Amino acid sequence: MKPSPLSCLALLLALAAGPAAAQVASPSSEGPDFGKWETSVLGEAGKEVVRAATWSASNKTLLSYDFYVDDCRGVSFSMAWIRAQPADHDLYLNHVATTLQVDGHPAIPFLSTYQVAKGEIASVLTLAEIDDFTAAIEQMEQGRTVRMRVPWDVETRANDILEDYPLDGFAAALAWARKTCWDIAGHRPGKGQPLP
Repeated sequence: MKPSPLSCLALLLALAAGPAAAQVASPSSEGPDFGKWETSVLGEAGKEVVRAATWSASNKTLLSYDFYVDDCRGVSFSMAWIRAQPADHDLYLNHVATTLQVDGHPAIPFLSTYQVAKGEIASVLTLAEIDDFTAAIEQMEQGRTVRMRVPWDVETRANDILEDYPLDGFAAALAWARKTCWDIAGHRPGKGQPLP
């Protein structure tokens, strides 16, 4: 049986991002499954993250979409995987060229940040800049598959990361995660926020 994407991603993010993320990445409660996507609320009270996540078709990487309860408009879109060998040094890269392509739509370029800590095996690539994130999410909500490409060597395409993720259930998982984030935020004393 394949482990839950959410529990594995929680572990990956805890390993890759250090002590601060470890607090957020400890599972608090599993949410419902929607097609190929699973949902969960992670973290302790006051620091919750509401997550929707799925495995790639190859089962090598996880794709997650996180809402932060302190501001439900703040999201993190990340891809995580386990390296073959522990990192021999800390590595943090800004402006990693990445593309996202839904079904037959044109590829959408964006920039990501990549991080791995010395001695760790978990790597995380997080979306940093994209021209039209709303259009990308709308395509994903209506699509069947999203392909993520991370070209490590632009000229030779050697060691590219190329992963396909199922979108079956993405729209419902995203809606659940968004609503759950606002529900949690709205139940905090003095922290009610209007729905977007």
